[in-house]
Amino acid sequence: MGWFEYLKSNGHFAPEKNPQPVKVKNGFSTPRWEALDYLEKVAQKIADGDAQNYIDEIIAIIINASEKPVDNYISWYRLISILSKLPNKRIPVELIEFQHVWVKSQFDTGLQTAEIAENLLPKFLTGKPDDTQKALMIFTQLFAISILDHPADRQDTRTYETAYDLYNLQNAFVELKVLEKVNQYLGTSALNLLADQVNILLRDHHRHFDIKQDDKTYHLSLIPISSNLKVVLFDENEDYLQDGVVEKYADEGPLWPKLYFTKFFSDAGLTGTEVTAAIEHAEFTLTHDLESIMGFYGIRDLEEETESGYALLHTFSYILVEWLSYLAIEKSAEALPVLRMFAMENRFQLPFFKRILFYVFSKNWSALKTVFWEISGTTDEHQIFSEHLYHKELYQLLESVSEQLDETDVVNLKEIIRQGPVGERHNGQTPEAWRHRWLQGLKSNIAFNESFETLSAQITPDKDYAEEGKVLVRVGSVSPYTPEEILALSIDDLLDMLLTFRDRDRWEDPTVEGLGEKLQEAVKQCPEHFIHELHKLLGVDYFYVYHIIWGFTNALKTNHLFDWLPVLHFCLQYIKSEDFINDSLGTAHETRASQDWVFGQVAYLISEGTRAEVGGFDDDGLLAAKEIVITIANDLKPSPNVGTEAVPDFVMHSLNHTQGKVMRSILDCALKEARDRNAPVGGSNWEPALKIAFEKNLRREVLDGYTLQGMYLSQFMFLDDSWLRIQIVAHQQLPKLPWLAFMAGVAFGKPISGDFYPIMQPHYQRALDDNLIDLHYHQGLLRHFVAYYFWNYDIDYKETFLYKLINRYPNQYTPSLVQFLNTQIASIVALEATERQALTNKIIRIWKHLLKLFSGTSSEGDSEPLKGIIRFVTVLSKLDQETTKLIINTLSVDPTYGRGQFMIKQLTRLNEDTDSKKFVAIIAGELDYTAHYQPDVLKKMLTMLYDSGEKDAANGIINQLVILGHHYLKELYLANNSL
Repeated sequence: MGWFEYLKSNGHFAPEKNPQPVKVKNGFSTPRWEALDYLEKVAQKIADGDAQNYIDEIIAIIINASEKPVDNYISWYRLISILSKLPNKRIPVELIEFQHVWVKSQFDTGLQTAEIAENLLPKFLTGKPDDTQKALMIFTQLFAISILDHPADRQDTRTYETAYDLYNLQNAFVELKVLEKVNQYLGTSALNLLADQVNILLRDHHRHFDIKQDDKTYHLSLIPISSNLKVVLFDENEDYLQDGVVEKYADEGPLWPKLYFTKFFSDAGLTGTEVTAAIEHAEFTLTHDLESIMGFYGIRDLEEETESGYALLHTFSYILVEWLSYLAIEKSAEALPVLRMFAMENRFQLPFFKRILFYVFSKNWSALKTVFWEISGTTDEHQIFSEHLYHKELYQLLESVSEQLDETDVVNLKEIIRQGPVGERHNGQTPEAWRHRWLQGLKSNIAFNESFETLSAQITPDKDYAEEGKVLVRVGSVSPYTPEEILALSIDDLLDMLLTFRDRDRWEDPTVEGLGEKLQEAVKQCPEHFIHELHKLLGVDYFYVYHIIWGFTNALKTNHLFDWLPVLHFCLQYIKSEDFINDSLGTAHETRASQDWVFGQVAYLISEGTRAEVGGFDDDGLLAAKEIVITIANDLKPSPNVGTEAVPDFVMHSLNHTQGKVMRSILDCALKEARDRNAPVGGSNWEPALKIAFEKNLRREVLDGYTLQGMYLSQFMFLDDSWLRIQIVAHQQLPKLPWLAFMAGVAFGKPISGDFYPIMQPHYQRALDDNLIDLHYHQGLLRHFVAYYFWNYDIDYKETFLYKLINRYPNQYTPSLVQFLNTQIASIVALEATERQALTNKIIRIWKHLLKLFSGTSSEGDSEPLKGIIRFVTVLSKLDQETTKLIINTLSVDPTYGRGQFMIKQLTRLNEDTDSKKFVAIIAGELDYTAHYQPDVLKKMLTMLYDSGEKDAANGIINQLVILGHHYLKELYLANNSL
């Protein structure tokens, strides 16, 4: 180590030797502190267990440099890297305190941030007390915020900034999962610190109010300074009148603003309605955050928002959300008290924090839902569902967990939805529009699906649920009996209750809706209680029969077995009864139940009975079921709304509305009958009466029948191959609406077999000519066109529907094609070599076609449809001249962020193929090195090039990077070039 003493004695480690950045034509050039080259080698020896006697010397060098700082980001990055290699116990706390010096710069601090967050912090996460103290100090400084140099005046400006690079901070904590280790060793101390910083940033806006009194105007300013609030009152001449400071005002609870400002204005001698309005305004703004009031993004969109808008708040918030999500998924027991803290403590009573919680609850509903119900109350007594600021996250939560709800959850949500919005914070929506939002989120749960469909047929809310005016309606859904009490009644007593019970005028009293729901639950729990006396209920309301049948459906799904024949005979008798035919069993109350409700629920029960592996009906049951569905089908009427703007989705309509359920029950009965008699494939397996019923409703233009034909082509093929072929050919001449219904089903289903491709071609051509390409559900017809090209239905690419579609409408369909192909590449890569190469060649053909289409683009926005096309590289197993040119051309047009980092990883992979090495070097030379790259990533790629014998390529890249200030590559250059 003689060199160490030589360099030290000649002053090379002195802070004065740390070079200043040099002003050049286009900015600054940052020289390297050459002595650090040697110091890095010494540090590595120390890390390897040697040269321990130099530890204190190195620490002294870093301290001296920190005490006399120079704004050289490369030096600081290298010094931090050196420090990361020293033993923890030898690093003094005093040195960690200089961390803020290392990032105080007019230049980008990405390198320092990455080294601190990725290496320095984790090295102290060991659980040892001394290390924990140092780790918490580093963490605290990483998330430190400082006040900008501007006066706290009446301008609405952001107050805070950070010295750290937000991209690298987020990358370390989220992508590299440093937060998991931080959570393990620093726990809630660190989490609380981050949450407090988010809290300060959320409240970081000045509020100003004008108050008029006695022909004078007064100005009130509310200025948050860290966790305190400064309150200043000026007169109209901006002369100071009065001020005050509320310390830790976020901890004061929801009532403090009104109490504080009432006294504040009283002390200033101001009273009256203007003062009262100012107090109310102050109270609202101090208990709400601008991100929730003015923001248009959801919590789940935070990652995208870190690149725009208020990046500091969004990045800190995103890391906090990912941290809480990690706890929710991996450590739910640990998460509960943390989430409860956010839910209950005064300091977190801003809408933004509750929105975060609603997002996090979706990660592990069953374990965390107790906190949700504590927040909302089981009847929305805290008006969470009625506060429009929470609508987005609540909707996303319900949509995410709808199929995970247990009986208690369902009861609570039904009560909240029945009750309707509370107070005035639901943004002026009608109760129906308000309910529709929640029912749409819950529609995948059978307990809410029918209500959603019913309400959807009654109203037409736009996608933003705009204000439609307030309509006074009943609220509440309370049953006079529990399911257990209903089961204790005789059928005669139940009949008497169902015939005589009526809603009352008071909302808190029992309702028909509540009774129907509990009746359904009772049937589900104990279907055998009702089976043999169902005939006594033939005269009851549609609404109750609807719930009774639904109860039997749910009993089947939960393996509560029952005798099918009495149930099916009851259904048949009910729909054939004179009162039903005369439509005299309608309700006098507000449920608006109808024959249509009963038809749909009976058809759904039958479909479930045909498909049930356990508890389905036998041959006698099938005979009764066929009679029922044929009877219903004879009276089926087309839906007036399907295919219109009100109900544009043919597939969803067929799955959820009565017409689709009835037509599906015809198909299910036919399939069960054919399977039960082991019908041969390829024969005519349609039971004639069922076929007639299905065809009759096609002629009536019950559009759901056409949709189901398209969705279940293979099932219809089994029933009667010849009949289906005739149908498909005939459908070529269909008017637009039924043809669209058929094609929506085709697009939803799997691509067809080769035998049917020729007779489907006219349909595809019509879709192409009229630009009616359905992209719903996994890219729809576009997915089919790709499959047909991959399956060689058309050999010549230019003759394929895929080529014709993209060639004719490139801007419209290219983004979906790129997205879809990227989802398929992993499956293609997993194939055996021959098949993989065949499909790779096809993707290359598509790739070249897309580049040619957009080759004339004049700006980045023009090539936006190609975003993500660079990821086609993933399918390649080797490079050649053709693919190299393709990749280079792609790099110039694909606007995908981070494509350079992606390409380096891909080049490393492709370099494993010997014949590809020279092409890897060519592509590497074409990458944009003005973008930010991690030093280790660059070193790895350059080392790979040197090892592959591509010295000239590596040297050229290093020359580019050195010009840009990346002098740390000098050692690698020297190691591979003899001077």
